[in-house]
Amino acid sequence: MATNTTTFLVYIAFFLLRVPFHIHIMDELILAFLVNLLPAMTLIYEPPEEKMMQQMPKVYDDFLLNSRLLFVSFILVGTIEAAAVFMTYFVFMADKGFLPRTLVGLHIKWHDDTVNDITDAFGQEWTIAARQRLECQ
Repeated sequence: MATNTTTFLVYIAFFLLRVPFHIHIMDELILAFLVNLLPAMTLIYEPPEEKMMQQMPKVYDDFLLNSRLLFVSFILVGTIEAAAVFMTYFVFMADKGFLPRTLVGLHIKWHDDTVNDITDAFGQEWTIAARQRLECQ
């Protein structure tokens, strides 16, 4: 569930801050498959519970989905995971010459195929081919 929060915050940063976007639809599908579907498939191999009908009834005050679980999984873990993703992204891009202040508002020029002269903090010009190679790293 925390992955959903992280992905949501990445999309929000793309739309509000206008930073170049590095998650493509196939990356998102693979991530969703690995994070959500594979752990759910382990339930297939769970052995049946013995003497299920002889157990006492379930306590009705105990829910599988409660506010503590939602807070921890979405707010706490999701925010920490999103902070790690943003930190990794900004450190990687700063290492290549694009400081965070230059990334804000750059996505229109970044994805424009006719622009071949985006200059980074080191004074290097990035062509569309060089930017695409940078996205694939």
